[in-house]
Amino acid sequence: MDSSYLLPVCAEGRDWIAVEKPAGWMVHRSGLNREGPFLLQVLRDQLGYPVYPIHRLDRPTSGLVLFAKNAKAASRWGQAMQQGLFKKVYVAILRGWIDQSQRVDYPLLEDGKTEKVEAVTIFTPVHLFKIPVQGWRFPSARFTLCEVQLETGRMHQIRKHAAHLRHPVIGDSRYGDLNQNRFFAQHFGRNRLWLHARFICFVGTETDEAPTASSPPPSEWRDLFHSLDLCQTERNWAWPKND
Repeated sequence: MDSSYLLPVCAEGRDWIAVEKPAGWMVHRSGLNREGPFLLQVLRDQLGYPVYPIHRLDRPTSGLVLFAKNAKAASRWGQAMQQGLFKKVYVAILRGWIDQSQRVDYPLLEDGKTEKVEAVTIFTPVHLFKIPVQGWRFPSARFTLCEVQLETGRMHQIRKHAAHLRHPVIGDSRYGDLNQNRFFAQHFGRNRLWLHARFICFVGTETDEAPTASSPPPSEWRDLFHSLDLCQTERNWAWPKND
């Protein structure tokens, strides 16, 4: 990693800051993952003072991550996150076509727990597209550009629920379709998990400088939209300033 790299700051308040995590970065060090780069460390060095993550993203997922600027704010906004007082919206590419909104209410088993916990995800299709293929059972591969909204926040929730629908996220090496992943990567020249956290906002009653932020499209998403002739979609749907 270039030591001069600056993380994009998407929004900032008195006691919080929202930055864009690149795909492949960890939010912070852990006992299982000691290989960086680490978002927390880079942001701390960039700002020159300690910051505290309010929530997390999977390593292969790109997009918005909220940090608190002090321990008191971390407790405040962290509790609000646990209470479901944040709206979190993602954009994803899924295998196959989803022609109507799907609300997935399917409990998930989290690491270290013996009982499943409530998990709810809403998938809303935005654009259906297909790519011609040769030598497959069908003449084309189908995909859906989808908006995804979390009503709960479980580990790998979107990826697990997409797989439960039999429409896994493209590029998901753990829950996805390896053949489709390989085809998509070869066709577009990008090997990544096509899942991006694009919007987050506080929806509680307190409005005093409450966090709200949106993320501009990373370069690989812009390239994808352009190759699919979805420039209008990029401007008008996928990356609004506010929802």
